[in-house]
Amino acid sequence: MSTYSEYGYTVSASSEYTGYYAWEAFDDTYYDASTAVNAYFSTSAVRYSTTTGAFLSGNVVAPYLTTVSGTVYNGEWIQMDFPHKLILDSVEFYPHSAYYGRIPYNGVVAGSNDGGVSWEAIKVFSGFAVTATSWHSMILNSNKAYKSVRIVATALNSTGQNGYLGIDNTRFYGHRENDLV
Repeated sequence: MSTYSEYGYTVSASSEYTGYYAWEAFDDTYYDASTAVNAYFSTSAVRYSTTTGAFLSGNVVAPYLTTVSGTVYNGEWIQMDFPHKLILDSVEFYPHSAYYGRIPYNGVVAGSNDGGVSWEAIKVFSGFAVTATSWHSMILNSNKAYKSVRIVATALNSTGQNGYLGIDNTRFYGHRENDLV
């Protein structure tokens, strides 16, 4: 992607750090430390403790709370809306070369078919360890198609990453509803 909405796909996030946009997590380009080219998504602030998932200070506000299958999750999120319903097999993450610890460690992958009003759990995960810069796959094996998918991070891979969720690239794998290709 090269912007927030393209070819029927739309990307959003709970927050964005200045110059590190949500769509950059889906642009299929990688952060280049030698040229300081961003091509990298990062959230804007410390919304929760990377060790406990709890908010560090202030009031809990709606953008950082997602109710999924009756459970409320605190955490930054990134979301993609599809032009068609998608049955997800897996998701892959590629971390920033210097900040691989910003990839979600605990959280939930959720799907919605009503514009994000209600969310259903596709996969609740914990201990999704990322220790290097390479593609890391999470098997989802959804049996239902969704129009929107949200990844909510309730804890990150490393406590030394200041609580900023960050993803260099994300790929969803699956197939359209009623299409086995």
